[in-house]
Amino acid sequence: MRYLHSKSCVHRDLAARNCLISEAGQIKISDFGLSKIAEDLGGKGGESEGEPPLEQIPLRWMAPECLRRPQLWSLKSDIWSYGVLLYEIFNEGQKPWPNDPPKKIATLIRKGKMLEFPAKTPQAIKDMVAKIWSLNPDQRPTMDEIAKKITALRKEIKLKDPSKAIIKQTVSVSKSRSETNADDDDESLRSKVTKSISRD
Repeated sequence: MRYLHSKSCVHRDLAARNCLISEAGQIKISDFGLSKIAEDLGGKGGESEGEPPLEQIPLRWMAPECLRRPQLWSLKSDIWSYGVLLYEIFNEGQKPWPNDPPKKIATLIRKGKMLEFPAKTPQAIKDMVAKIWSLNPDQRPTMDEIAKKITALRKEIKLKDPSKAIIKQTVSVSKSRSETNADDDDESLRSKVTKSISRD
């Protein structure tokens, strides 16, 4: 995500379902169907020609400013979605607000009444996400700032062996082996990705 934002690319669909995980635990971001260059958005998404209607955008991961008319999209709306992604990670992949109707979810997001992290979540993560979920986009951290914080936290938190991750035990996850090497560039790596996560 740091790389995408350095190229002014707004992903607009950042969620756990779009993260491909290798055997070694390396993550690749996928599904760029909704992505735009920030300058092309001009600060807003709206429902202009070529833009999907609001109903086709992933509501649970959307920032408050993206739920208005006109929709306001920026790198900072991706930051908000990253906070929801972190919630998914620390909530064992569970979908945000799984049983609430869309209208209620949209109201909660607009008011900043966001999800409560599980008690086992490190306090430093909770504190960081509190800033990520600022209603004012300008008050949210950048992806560079988040990456530095995550790097520091990795030194404090004992990471589990990726081969023993919960995702390995999930029936709905399909897996196949893909051979890569250190000389592969990003383009060739993308062409070799063969994992997919199926959802009901």
